[in-house]
Amino acid sequence: MNSNQGQADYRVLILSASAGTGHIKAAEALEQACLQREMITEVAHVDALDYTNKLFRDFYSKLYTKLVQDAPTFLVGGMRTVTNRGRPTG
Repeated sequence: MNSNQGQADYRVLILSASAGTGHIKAAEALEQACLQREMITEVAHVDALDYTNKLFRDFYSKLYTKLVQDAPTFLVGGMRTVTNRGRPTG
């Protein structure tokens, strides 16, 4: 408990994948934003791919890079579908 404000302290876990620089840059920006909040006392940024084997890391990274280069609309469209689930349309 944060004794100065009577509010709970928070710990934040930021999970990213080191496939492409955008994921890392976004996670770093989130980390910096979290560190500026007094109620957040601990921030950990973890690369999820560190917890996989080398074969999977290589496959994932190469697949992601290939998709970004060859099928960017597939990635953007897929993300819109995932993030818009459950939202009212119109």
